[in-house]
Amino acid sequence: MGLTKRDMTLDCLRVTISKTKKRAEQVLEFQMTPELKAVIDERNAIKPLSPYLFKTRKGESYLKEDNRCDGFQTI
Repeated sequence: MGLTKRDMTLDCLRVTISKTKKRAEQVLEFQMTPELKAVIDERNAIKPLSPYLFKTRKGESYLKEDNRCDGFQTI
């Protein structure tokens, strides 16, 4: 939920999985396919402009500092 434009390159989308008690922090890389790029472009076109891929009406991240994302569940 905290993906930003910094997590995207021409080659891949990097997703950082948060550290938990049972797992160390991991980074997954997904190949940037034409389909994935189209979805990202579609999300980025939604106003307001924001660095976040998933954003609130105010352009803020749904992901809170404590890694909760309560607002996203109500959509």
